[in-house]
Amino acid sequence: MIKNFFLIAVRNISRHKVFTFINVTGLAVGLAASLLILLWVQDEFSFEKFNLNAGNIYRVEEDQFYSGERYHVTVTPHPGGPVWKQKIPEIKEQTRINLWLPRILFRQEEKLFFETSIATVDSGFFNVFTFPLLMGDPETALKSPHSIVLSRKLSEKYFGNTNPVEAICL
Repeated sequence: MIKNFFLIAVRNISRHKVFTFINVTGLAVGLAASLLILLWVQDEFSFEKFNLNAGNIYRVEEDQFYSGERYHVTVTPHPGGPVWKQKIPEIKEQTRINLWLPRILFRQEEKLFFETSIATVDSGFFNVFTFPLLMGDPETALKSPHSIVLSRKLSEKYFGNTNPVEAICL
């Protein structure tokens, strides 16, 4: 009986080639679009899963108006964070992140390096985000004015295999 169904299907496909092409193409496009949407949604939900506070972290955005036009921006006034934390009791912690720095020149002994991927953050950064540190204490990492946190890649670039804390203190 199943053999008969397949025989009828093949006959219909061979007789109605245009309709078959349209149906198969529509099915393929629909499946491809569904898979792409699924992958996009999965990607969107995959961010910040390592962070223990991911459900309580929010980015402040605002609408600015210039010449009668509305602009939606993710840039807020620099003093906003501490003032909002002081005036809004629901805010437990705040941190400001500045990613738009120019190239910065660093010198380690006789070596010179230009760095472009530098971010400046508040001392409360590690109270909001739970990044694992290889060395040091996240509670005191950014408390002093001229403190820095290096990625493993930058640490190896500047200090090789030596301990960067010991190399700076010498």
